[in-house]
Amino acid sequence: MNNITFDIKCWNINQKITQLHQFIITGTEKNNVNIACLQEFHINNFKLSNLKYEEHDPHQCYVFYNGAITGVFTYSVGIAQQGIGMPKFPKRQDYGTLVVWNSNVFDFCGIKTPSYFINQSFKNDELGIRTTPWVILCTRNFKFFNIMSVHGHATNQNKKNALFKSIFNDMQQCNIPTLIIGDFNYNPKDLIPLIPTHLNFKPFNGITHIDPTTKHQWCIDHVVYKLITITNLLISGIDQQNGCMKSLLAEKGHDHGILSFSVTF
Repeated sequence: MNNITFDIKCWNINQKITQLHQFIITGTEKNNVNIACLQEFHINNFKLSNLKYEEHDPHQCYVFYNGAITGVFTYSVGIAQQGIGMPKFPKRQDYGTLVVWNSNVFDFCGIKTPSYFINQSFKNDELGIRTTPWVILCTRNFKFFNIMSVHGHATNQNKKNALFKSIFNDMQQCNIPTLIIGDFNYNPKDLIPLIPTHLNFKPFNGITHIDPTTKHQWCIDHVVYKLITITNLLISGIDQQNGCMKSLLAEKGHDHGILSFSVTF
């Protein structure tokens, strides 16, 4: 069976307005980009296009284009408190993680619940929902693969470590090509010790995130994978030499670069 190659984009859009999902679904984006994994995708973005969404359960939505499922969206969960001294409780946010694909290229085969979703210690705090489920897609030549969009917590290191260890354990048990993509909130040197030796990690070389206030710079957006080949890793939207967002993105309030790469399996 012949190998298939396609391109993927990934972006933490900071709850800002973006048309990236339209390019993916309609196939008008250049360079054969067929999948996007987005983080902090605001639910109002769906209203700006011909996309419809329906809740699959209280945490997840299926996204439709021309009647076909073309994406899976998961609400992030944060912690709310009605007042000082009052109990804290999980609260669903209006934004979350999204995997969206060109339904003319891939067929949706279903989702699989990550192990951490059913772990009570995750459900009851802000790490309750930080990723999409495992989304299972099939190419038109009947090749199956798993994909997940992830958004690691920025401050709670111990819980973030537990989250990714659980995800990596799920990956080890998969017997089809699998990849997770997104804003890990780890620099490479901190992420590498968590990754099992038979999973693959190829860091993007450069700045992927700039704090708009402090101007601090990080490389915290990544891809981890197995049973596939990753090539052509690129970061757009950030002036790497001067360490700043390029004007078009900066004017829209973004602080993450857009990642792109090619997948072959």
